[in-house]
Amino acid sequence: MHGNGVAAKCRCFATVTSGTGYAADRDKVRWQHHTRSDDSARLAFAADTIFAPGRVSQCIGPGQRRPVPEGWHCYPGRTSLANGEKPENRNASHPINAMLNYAYAVKLAQLQIRAVADGYDPTFGIIHNGRRGKPALILDLIEPQRPIVDDLILQLVSERRFAAADFTLRADGVYRLSPQLARMVATAVSASGKDAISN
Repeated sequence: MHGNGVAAKCRCFATVTSGTGYAADRDKVRWQHHTRSDDSARLAFAADTIFAPGRVSQCIGPGQRRPVPEGWHCYPGRTSLANGEKPENRNASHPINAMLNYAYAVKLAQLQIRAVADGYDPTFGIIHNGRRGKPALILDLIEPQRPIVDDLILQLVSERRFAAADFTLRADGVYRLSPQLARMVATAVSASGKDAISN
């Protein structure tokens, strides 16, 4: 009798967890595996997920936000100068990139919470290949959300008058948001977009 109880608990545990430690719905994980292995299904997923219009515009008029440093008046793009020669978006060397990085982090967290709650394995991507523990599916799902997040930040930038106190500049040249601005960005992102997976 004791042995059967342990076996039942083990079976129950096996059904609740996937190989990555997330409680995943077997049918949804099966769909993830099928979609990733079938080139036409993968392409259809990519087309539905990635091809969305809209990006942050490149320049912001100089008279809109004062008092701010002169370098804030034009937006040079997503590459950070704080990363040296390798172009990356992390470690923002411009305040707009700091807001975008924070907004993307909030959206990634929302998408991951939703994917896990819906029974998907967030580490098994359809388009992105995940390294161990990386949320590859969530990186797939963020792509159609990027223009929405970009537009939110662009709208915030065009409507709000910023001050130097809205950001912290670290010794290495990386900008971080003040707690008040971070809260404003997180609230705007939380109120936007669709977080569900459609299969």
